[in-house]
Amino acid sequence: MNLALLPNLCALLVFIGAFRPLARRAGPHTNAWFLAWIFVLLHNAALIFGGTGPRGHVVVTLIAYWTVELGGICFLRAAASDPNTLESFTISAEMALPILVQSALVAFRVHLPVVQTICTLLMVVPGIHLLRMERGRRRPRARMAWGFIVSALCLAPFAYFQAEMALSVVHCLLFLGSAALYWDYAADSSTGVFTAVSGLAVWGLVYPIEMVLNYFGITSPLLDAVAQFPSYIVAYGMILTIIEEHVRRTETLAMHDPLTGLPNRRLFEDRLQQVLAGSSNTGTMMACLVIDVDNFKTTNDTLGHGVGDGLLKAVATRLSWHIYAGDTLARTGGDEFAVVLTRLQSLEHLRFTVGAIMSATSAPVVVDDHEIKVGLSIGIAINPEGSRDADGLRHRADEAMYEAKRSGGNRFAYWGGPPDEVAHLLSGVPEHLRRTAQAQLHLR
Repeated sequence: MNLALLPNLCALLVFIGAFRPLARRAGPHTNAWFLAWIFVLLHNAALIFGGTGPRGHVVVTLIAYWTVELGGICFLRAAASDPNTLESFTISAEMALPILVQSALVAFRVHLPVVQTICTLLMVVPGIHLLRMERGRRRPRARMAWGFIVSALCLAPFAYFQAEMALSVVHCLLFLGSAALYWDYAADSSTGVFTAVSGLAVWGLVYPIEMVLNYFGITSPLLDAVAQFPSYIVAYGMILTIIEEHVRRTETLAMHDPLTGLPNRRLFEDRLQQVLAGSSNTGTMMACLVIDVDNFKTTNDTLGHGVGDGLLKAVATRLSWHIYAGDTLARTGGDEFAVVLTRLQSLEHLRFTVGAIMSATSAPVVVDDHEIKVGLSIGIAINPEGSRDADGLRHRADEAMYEAKRSGGNRFAYWGGPPDEVAHLLSGVPEHLRRTAQAQLHLR
């Protein structure tokens, strides 16, 4: 028994116990990670009782091989976020079968060169299957598929003469492939992702290094314990990644509207303050718009809350089509939206932007087979003086919006009346809106 590995086994038990509740909160995709770590735990247990050493019992050696291989395949599936589909399981089986057969031959010390070579060449099957799934696109899994095909063809001659060496290279490829997929499919290059990827890469390199040391007769229980160190790095990286994802998701929920996905009032006010500060420093003009959906309460009460929610999402989507990069569209209340327009070149620029926003609801919105005619009441407050009073600017836009609603809705109004240049505002508004605006526009 290699008791030097006992601390590793205890550490894995603690990690798995802590990983499971975190994984449940992270989502169902972490089940593959959890299963992979169960196989790693069994692999370490097998190593304690002899593992892959020359004096190890053949059954224990077989368990040690199979658990690390199944763990590596689970890591591949988890890193690529493979869905639990029949085709995905089929590819995993095509990958596992030749590797498990080859490791069984090595464990029982059966030298069948032809069978060993065939098993290695069969690794091209999952690669071809993956290429057919990806349809030749340059995706991470397509690159991995080519890696399997090329590796199988290169390893086949070695498997004929030295199956154990070829098997070590296969183990290395499983973990290097997991590292590459984890990096490619990660949402962002965070510290946790980088740590986990580094650990998987080093973990893969351990197998050829162990093979070289065994070839020269360098063995030690301490070396076996050190070889498990990369798994600690991966475990730390994965827990850190889950925590980072949880923090990021919590921040998103705290700063965004859950129905539309737009920034909420809190984030809008923060960005408005930032834009005002920048406008004051640079002397550029900006505007705050408050938009209210006319007669939304009637629609919500008549057709139901489901249709009302669908209407708000549709309006949010249409409004977002007319918001430029760097500007902010937010949902700040039940049926109220707000916009910060930055880097306005001129009042003519504002004129075209307002016209585009008004045209967002020129066509009826269809929600659950209900065709709903929507109007917007927009209040506009301009900040040409470089003021830093975000609350004041927002309040002025809000007052202008209520003035537009009191005048009948489906129109826009300026707080304090328009500047001289805005007298020509209607010249750029689309014709179907200009006729209505000419009759109804109220300018304080």
